[in-house]
Amino acid sequence: MFDVREFGAVGDGKAIDLPAINRTIEATGGMVYFSTGRYVCYSLRLKSAVSLYLDHDSVIVAAGTPREGTRSGYDPAESNAPGRRSRTQ
Repeated sequence: MFDVREFGAVGDGKAIDLPAINRTIEATGGMVYFSTGRYVCYSLRLKSAVSLYLDHDSVIVAAGTPREGTRSGYDPAESNAPGRRSRTQ
């Protein structure tokens, strides 16, 4: 089990914790642990065989839309058109 706080997540409901959470996901092939807190994120990039464990009173919060001109933000939506394969297939 890998704790997102050990990778730099703050969980205060203000800081963008996405980089730390994605570092944690990359480091593990197993469980990613969120202790009590509010973790503000944009798009998470999950991998196969990775699970998220949210402890009591822990929440993953969708971050507000970033200001124009910033590099952070949400990944573009993927097509759900029939017959279209996802990027990972």
